Amino acid sequence: MRQGSEAAKGTPRISPEEYVRLLGGLELKEVRLVRCEASCDPDIAEEAFSQNAPVGVDVSETAAFSHQDGKVVIQHDYSIRSRHKRRSLFKLTARFNVVFAAAEFTPEFFEAFKQVSLRSLTWPYIHELTASIIGRMELPTLNLGFWRVPRI
Repeated sequence: MRQGSEAAKGTPRISPEEYVRLLGGLELKEVRLVRCEASCDPDIAEEAFSQNAPVGVDVSETAAFSHQDGKVVIQHDYSIRSRHKRRSLFKLTARFNVVFAAAEFTPEFFEAFKQVSLRSLTWPYIHELTASIIGRMELPTLNLGFWRVPRI
């Protein structure tokens, strides 16, 4: 797997025209949740919500890609953490595999794709997964916010 941060070092930028050309050649096969882990601290949750206190939310992500069995597989990892007074209240980690049919997929294209398009494929899934798990833990809704498409 090529890690996004490793590929960024010394990777030339791709032109918008080349990006659009390569993007047009992609055929999405699936977006699949392949790993998930969640936890919460009920004592911190009770304290935070009984005080109606603000809760911070941090979302981080990483992505890597590989060519496997004639397909392009992108592993997109999310880490969502909610905290109250610097203490961890809720944590969710998840990995989604985004699979495309065989295509011209270079490190340069991946760096641009990761910045511009990848999140639009996985954000609805992580958003719904987070809401579902939060509900099952009987915690109030967390606002992950909206994701805005960056300009290229």
